[in-house]
Amino acid sequence: MQSPTRTVVPDEPSVPPLRGALRLAEAAAYLGVARTKLYELTRAGRSKSFHLGKTHLVSVRELDRLIAEYEELEAS
Repeated sequence: MQSPTRTVVPDEPSVPPLRGALRLAEAAAYLGVARTKLYELTRAGRSKSFHLGKTHLVSVRELDRLIAEYEELEAS
């Protein structure tokens, strides 16, 4: 009996739900957008991020704020 094959998508990291901050690739997956879109939002000042050593991070609280902001814009 053959084991089922598993499809691996390398650009979509799994998002650990219990961390307070995510790497940009993880944060983009959390939002459901491309990494480049999240970089654009960060550069434009729409999303705050920070560096811890060489690692570029975004807090989950900031991501939730960004989601709420866009939901509010959609509702109006």
